[in-house]
Amino acid sequence: MRPVSLLGILAAGAVAAAGLIAGWQARSHSVSETERAAVLEGRVGELEEENLRLRGVIDRMARAGAVDDPEAVIRGDLERLTGELRALEWMERPPTKIVTRQGVRDLFVAGIEDPSAQAIAQWRNRGDAMAAMGWVEAGFDLKKSLLKIYSGEATAWFDETRRQLYVARGTALEEASQRVLLVHELARALADQHFDLKELLQPMEEGGFRNTDMLLARKALVAGDAGVLAAFYNREYGSPLAGLDGPGSRFGAEAMLLRQAAVKGPGMEVLFAMAAFAHREGARFCGELHAGESFLAVDKAYGAPPATTAEILHPELYLRGDFVPRIVSFDTGELARAGGSREAVIWEDVAGELGISLLLGRYLEEERAAAAAEGWFGDRFVVVRGGPPLGKKGGGKSGTEAFDILWVSHWSDREQAVEFQTALGEFLTKRYGLKEAVAGTYDGKRFLRVNFTPDGLGVVLLDAGSAARRRMLEELVP
Repeated sequence: MRPVSLLGILAAGAVAAAGLIAGWQARSHSVSETERAAVLEGRVGELEEENLRLRGVIDRMARAGAVDDPEAVIRGDLERLTGELRALEWMERPPTKIVTRQGVRDLFVAGIEDPSAQAIAQWRNRGDAMAAMGWVEAGFDLKKSLLKIYSGEATAWFDETRRQLYVARGTALEEASQRVLLVHELARALADQHFDLKELLQPMEEGGFRNTDMLLARKALVAGDAGVLAAFYNREYGSPLAGLDGPGSRFGAEAMLLRQAAVKGPGMEVLFAMAAFAHREGARFCGELHAGESFLAVDKAYGAPPATTAEILHPELYLRGDFVPRIVSFDTGELARAGGSREAVIWEDVAGELGISLLLGRYLEEERAAAAAEGWFGDRFVVVRGGPPLGKKGGGKSGTEAFDILWVSHWSDREQAVEFQTALGEFLTKRYGLKEAVAGTYDGKRFLRVNFTPDGLGVVLLDAGSAARRRMLEELVP
């Protein structure tokens, strides 16, 4: 995968909603560059006057001791405008707590920093599974890396688990850019009152099994909704220059932290892309649903939320209403019955179109990886602890603990299945330093096979440390 440009990814989401809004406007009214420049110049002047007026209001209130929190007046005004632009009524004012900027960030990452033994084991297992699959290198510390990505400061954040809005002390709400950031979080607070974000964003399970792809899709719906709303506010009341950046990245607490992130080191670019996905692609998705008319279709999407990143990446799949990918499930109890151990299964999940694209992109060109992931129609992988250590060609340092993998994916048609199978073979060949196409064993110890399902629409990857382990995993293939 080519090095990820932080500003490039963030600008992509920004251009998404800003471009959609500009497109809607262009279809209804065409203006010359001279007229556009004149409008922008006028807006800048109006904005400067409004900022000066608000500074004056806050200064006068502070001097007069009219209120303990002068900026609460501006927050109240932003709440009203958020409701009007979103065409939803506040059921109650969002509970607001003033904290430090570092405090906002600390609350944001509280779930990552959970010190319980169960949470620590889950982070370790997920990191090991990502390394086994190839998203990151062996020994990658997932928890530490995420905390590094979210190491900056944020000015506001709505926490759907506590149903609490946190605003950093000293946030200059007389500045247009800060008001837009707060509107983004107010939009999330408003959505929570109507659509219960806490329930919507629970860790996803499907048939009793983890589904990270579904969770990423729902996060994109929420972030995209808030992003488009923030874009509308920014167009009407914010900075015309900020409007060129758009909501996919510039607005909101997570986006603010991502803008400060240092994306360095193997695997960091994958984590960053996953984190930025909701802002980058969510804005495009909700922009397509809004279509320059109303948020009605977005409201309906909360009742029937997208279940896959494929639907976020290709809104037409969601809008079509009949995209129902195949559910892949494994009876991991078979491992125990075959002489293995159910506890040896450290991670079982869905990669989805986004995950597959990022995985292949570590060794293939980005466009090739995206094309091979398109046409995704369901998948599941299981990572099992065990097998002999990997050699240097196995993707890690000599002596690194090895894992066995079974991955079954399904595709929309035969052509797409062949394209993915070919790309996966190239990925594995480059990852493990093989001289020939994937066929049998590698590293002198481990068994590797990629083949089609009987109907020709599925691809099975089996990566095992021995013939016995291979047979156990083969028993799991549905």
